[in-house]
Amino acid sequence: MLAASPSLFWLPVIPWAELVARYRAGLAEVTPWAIGAGVFVALVSLPLLLPRPVAPRALRVVLLAAVVAFGVTWGFHLLWLGDDAFISFRYAENFAHGHGLVFNVGERVEGYTNFLWTFIIGVGMRLGLSPIHVSVALTLASFAAVILQVDHLAKKLAPWRAPVTVSFAAGLTAANYVMANFATSGLETMFGAALMLAALISALHQRPLAAGVFGILATMTHPDHAIFYASLAVALLFDRARWRGILWYAAPFVFLFVPYFAWRWHYYGDFFPNTYYTKSGGSLYFEQGWVYVAVTVFGAGLFAAIPMAAFGVVRRFRHFLSRYFLLSTLLYTLYVAKIGGDFMLGRLFVPVLPLLFLFAELGARELFAARRRWLAPAGLVAILPVFLAALPVHVIKPIEKKWHIADERSFYLVGKEGDLVPRSLYVQWARDLLTYVVSHDVHPLVAFGSCGMVAYYTKLPLVDIFGLADKTVARKPIERRGRPGHEKIASPGYIVSRGVRISELSIYPEPYSRISEVVIEGNKFYFPVFDNHLADSLRAAPAPFFTDARGWIDRYKAPSDFLEGMSCDAWFMEEYYFSHNADPARLRQTRDKIVRANPALRGLEHFLLVKPEQGAGFSRVRALHLDDPKEGWHADGEAFAEWPSPERIAVQDLVIHHDGPFANSMVPHAGDVGTGRLTSRPFVLTGDAITFVIGGGRNRETLRVSLVVDGQRVRDATGCMSEIMGHRVWRTSELRGKTAHIEIVDEANGGWGHVMADEIEEWKLSRPASP
Repeated sequence: MLAASPSLFWLPVIPWAELVARYRAGLAEVTPWAIGAGVFVALVSLPLLLPRPVAPRALRVVLLAAVVAFGVTWGFHLLWLGDDAFISFRYAENFAHGHGLVFNVGERVEGYTNFLWTFIIGVGMRLGLSPIHVSVALTLASFAAVILQVDHLAKKLAPWRAPVTVSFAAGLTAANYVMANFATSGLETMFGAALMLAALISALHQRPLAAGVFGILATMTHPDHAIFYASLAVALLFDRARWRGILWYAAPFVFLFVPYFAWRWHYYGDFFPNTYYTKSGGSLYFEQGWVYVAVTVFGAGLFAAIPMAAFGVVRRFRHFLSRYFLLSTLLYTLYVAKIGGDFMLGRLFVPVLPLLFLFAELGARELFAARRRWLAPAGLVAILPVFLAALPVHVIKPIEKKWHIADERSFYLVGKEGDLVPRSLYVQWARDLLTYVVSHDVHPLVAFGSCGMVAYYTKLPLVDIFGLADKTVARKPIERRGRPGHEKIASPGYIVSRGVRISELSIYPEPYSRISEVVIEGNKFYFPVFDNHLADSLRAAPAPFFTDARGWIDRYKAPSDFLEGMSCDAWFMEEYYFSHNADPARLRQTRDKIVRANPALRGLEHFLLVKPEQGAGFSRVRALHLDDPKEGWHADGEAFAEWPSPERIAVQDLVIHHDGPFANSMVPHAGDVGTGRLTSRPFVLTGDAITFVIGGGRNRETLRVSLVVDGQRVRDATGCMSEIMGHRVWRTSELRGKTAHIEIVDEANGGWGHVMADEIEEWKLSRPASP
C-alpha cells in the first residue's frame, strides 16, 4: 500500500486554477437561476429594510410552503437512483423474505452502512411496497423536513430586531444543487440529515431524551453521524441550561445503540462494517480528501457562505448550537478529508450544508438587527454573494469522472413514470441476464463491480468485484490509491475459486480472453470457466455470441512455438474446460493432438490436462517440498528473500492451484522489482516424469523453472501471464541415473516480472514409457 500523506493539510494537490475556471464557465450557464435567486432575495429582504419589519402570519406560511414546494419539485426533477441504493434494496429484499440482512443468502457480510434505512425499506417490502417508491417517498419527505427544520431554527435563533419572514437558509437548502441532488437517489443521506436536525431542535427545546433518540437513529442510519451525536453531547455538557439533561441524552446510546451494535457484531462477526475494510477506513488519504472538500465548496457555491457562517458563529458563540456547529463541522471535515472523501459529488456534506446556510443567515441578520441602521444595507450586501449557493453550477460535468469524483446522478437518471427504473447500463445488463440466462432456469453465480442493480433485478447470487459485500476482497491491501470505494478489485483467481460462471472482468490473458468472451445484446461479459449446461442454455437464444470451447478445442492446432504456446494453450484448456466438465472422449482426443505435436510426451498422457494423480501405472517417487528445510533449497537475490510464500504477496492478486506454501519471486511491498534464483539440492533422477505447477510472467529465459543436469538446462517451463497456476510435465526417462537439480529463476523486472512454482514431483512408471 502506498504511504499515506505526511501532512494533514495537503493543499498543494488541490487544483485551484482549474476549479476556478470550471466554476466561471458553469456560472455563465445558469443565468435563469441567478434571476430567480435575485427575486427570492428581494422578497425575503424587503420587509427587513422597513422601520418595523413585520410580516403577516399568512404571508409567512404561504412563502414557506412555496419554498418547500419548490425544493420538493426541484428534487423530484433531479430524480435518480444510484447503484449503491440497490445494494440496500437487495439486503432489504432478503430480509423481507426471511433470509436475514444478507446480500447473498447464507453469506453474512455487512455490505451496507445504513442499517435503519435498509430495515425501513425491508419492512416496506414485507408489506408489499416497492423499495424504489418507498425510498423516493422517504427521501423527498426528508428533504421537505430539512427545509422546514432549517426555517424553524432560523426563526428561533434570529435576533428580535430582524424577524424571519421566510428563512434565507431554508431557501438556499431548497435551491442548492447538492442538497436537491440527494432529495432522491435512493440513499439514506437526506434521511440521516433530517434525523440529526430533529436532534438539534429537540435539544434546543430542552428535550434531551428525544435529542438522544434522534441522534442515535441518525447514527444507525449512517455511522458518520456519530461525529454529530458526540459533538452535540459536548455542546450540551458545556451549556449551563442543558448540561443536567446529559444522562437523558446518553440513555438512547446505552439502551438502543449498544444492543444494536452487539447484535450486528455477533451477526456479522466483524467489529466494523465490511465497507470499512473495503475502503481501508483506518488509512489516511488526505491528498484526495482535501480535493473532495474543495470540489464540494465549488460545486455547492460556498465561497461567501463559509465566511458569513463563521461571522454568524462568532456573533452567537454563547449559544450551544454555535459551539455544536463549530465543533462538529471541524471534526467532520477533518474526518472526510482523512478518509479521502467520497466518489459522489457533495454527498458527505449534506448533513453540514443546512447549518452552514443557517449560520450564514444568522450572521446577516445580526447586521440587519444592528442599532446603526446603515448596517442593514450592509447585511443585505453581505448576504447576496451567499446566494451563489443557490446556483446549480457544474464544476464536474455530467457523465464525467474528474479527480475520482462524479456527479453520480448523471449516470442513473430515472423517468418519472411507472416503476421509476433507472436508465442505466447496469439495468440493461440485468435485463440481458434475465432474458437469456434466468429465463432458461439457469441461476449461475455471477461477478460484477457496480453490482446493486444487477443483483436486485436478477436475484442471482453475486460476487461483488469491488468488495463492498465480499469479505475476501474487502481485506485486500490497497495497491494504489484512486477512487474511494473502487480501489480493491477481485482477482481472476478469486473469481475462479468462487465458482463464478459469468463475470464483468476478464479472467485470462490474451488470446484466451477473447475466447472466453460472451456478448449479449452488445454487452461484453466473460466466462471464467466454460460450463456446458450454461452454454447450451445460451445457445438456445439468438442474441448471445460466444466461442463454444468444445468447438474451439476440437478445431485446435498446435502452434509453432510449442514449448511456450502449446503449454499455455494446454493450461487454458485444462483451467477453462476440462477441470469443470466431465468429457472423457474429448479429453482423450485432445491429449492425442498434444502427443502428436510433441512425441516426447507419448506415454505421459495421464498427466496432460488434469491434476497429476497416481494411476495408469505411475507412482510418486519424490516430492520436492518447498516448505521443508530438509529439502535443502537455496535462495540467491532479493526475489526469493522470503520463501516459501504461505500465500500471495501483499501487492499480488490471489494465487490459486498451489498446495500450501510455494515459491514466489514477488517481493513484499515492492512487487516485480526483485530478481533472484531458488535452487534445490542435487538429486538422482530415478523416475520417468516430473510434474509441477507454475504461474506468473511468460518468458522462457528470464522467468522459468528449469531442470539442470550436469550443469546444462535440459528442460524449461514458464508461466502464462496469470496467477492461476497451471500443470506442466517433463519426460525424464532418458535421464535416469543422472544427478540433477531444479532451479526457479527470476531475472525480469517490471510488469509480470515474477515466477511461481509448487508441487514439484517425480513419477515412475511400473512399465517403461513409450519413446
